[in-house]
Amino acid sequence: HNVLFINNRGWQLKETTHLPLLEQEAFDTAIVDGCTEGDVSWATGMQTRFVGICQKRTLRYDKIKNIVYVEDSIDLKEAASIRLIYHIAEDIEIKEKSDGWFLMRDDNAIAYVSVFGTSHIERGVYLDDGEGPWKTWIFNGKIDEKKGSLLYIDTIGNEGKNEINLQIKLY
Repeated sequence: HNVLFINNRGWQLKETTHLPLLEQEAFDTAIVDGCTEGDVSWATGMQTRFVGICQKRTLRYDKIKNIVYVEDSIDLKEAASIRLIYHIAEDIEIKEKSDGWFLMRDDNAIAYVSVFGTSHIERGVYLDDGEGPWKTWIFNGKIDEKKGSLLYIDTIGNEGKNEINLQIKLY
C-alpha cells in the first residue's frame, strides 16, 4: 500500500476513541479507465484528496516482459514538496542500489524497482519504526502491530504536471 504526502501532510484523520477514521476527502478516488486485453493490462485511477492537487496513477503489467509500471502524474496548482511512500510486506528484505531497490525474499531477488521522474528524485528506505508520519507498522486486522519497512520517493513538484514513475521487474 502507498500514500501521497504533499508538504509533509497526508489526508486528514478524524480522532476517535478507537482507531482514527479517514476524513471524507480521503475517499475522493476513482478508477477512470483501463484494459485487460492483450499483452499489457492497465488501469488508471485518480484522486483529489488535497485541494488544488490531482494525482492520476496508471498501473501497467506487461505480461511478456514481466514488468509492472507505476506511472504517477501529480498536477499541482503551485510548487510543493511531494513524497510517495510504499509499505513493503513484512517478509521482504530491501537492498538499495544506485537507481533503485532489490526486493528479496528468503535471500532470492523477487523484484527490482527503479524510479524516474520529471524533477530530481530522492529516494530511501525506512526500516522498523520510522519517525513521525513515516511509521512502518503493518496492521493485519489485529490490535498488535508489526514493524515493517517502507520505500519513499521525494521530489519538489512544480506548478503543473509532475511525473514519478516506477518500473518493477518481477523475477
